[in-house]
Amino acid sequence: MATGFVFGCARQLDVVIYDRIDYAPIFREGDLVVVSPESVRAVIEVKTDLTKQFLRSSLELIEEVSMLDDCSPPFFKGVFGFESELDAESLLSNVVEFYRFEPEGLSDLDRTHYIQTAYQHLTSLCVMGSVYGRVAVARDGSSGRLHPTLYSLTSATGLKTQAAHFLESLLLYLRFDGLKAPDTYSISEMLGADTQMTRVGRLTPETWGSYLVADPDTADGGETERLVVAVENWLAGRSWKAPQNPGGK
Repeated sequence: MATGFVFGCARQLDVVIYDRIDYAPIFREGDLVVVSPESVRAVIEVKTDLTKQFLRSSLELIEEVSMLDDCSPPFFKGVFGFESELDAESLLSNVVEFYRFEPEGLSDLDRTHYIQTAYQHLTSLCVMGSVYGRVAVARDGSSGRLHPTLYSLTSATGLKTQAAHFLESLLLYLRFDGLKAPDTYSISEMLGADTQMTRVGRLTPETWGSYLVADPDTADGGETERLVVAVENWLAGRSWKAPQNPGGK
């Protein structure tokens, strides 16, 4: 774990967790590193006071570094604040607005922060003791299509569980292949019925990713759905198996 750069992204990241066993850093000086994208397991932006401005700049940095994530499998992308004057509703709605905001007169393809691939976006947001949000890929009830969707997790009894949920989400991405335990969601199981999960909003329009393809044989989102199945199986504790294209290609 260090601070530094992912090769290909010009902006410095607060925390980079990378695999230094299979991938040597490109550059290392103390705690400052430059690492290859394929070595990255997690990136985290950390703020003492998470303001609206800092949240936006953190999401922009995550968006930039996400372009280097080949999702084989994806790496964790988090924002962690020690405190914030903004409440949970305000912070989480700002996340949805960041991805969904459509400038007047522009098409979906021209939107500023358009999500093209599942998992190339924020994973989790936490403010100690007050806010926790997690992005999960959920199926829309009307269309049946999969969408990255933001959820808020809170304690029914007022427990300060935000950091625990953030750590659990991070560990899902760090327990790589054979090291991943079968009881991956141990914190959720431990907290049990105390955790309330509330849908905040989806981060994508009706058509996104491979759902944009005009060919009716592929417009069912096949590429998107194959990726989601592969990643969710991996997060659940199975060894990583890359999604297969039709015909095994």
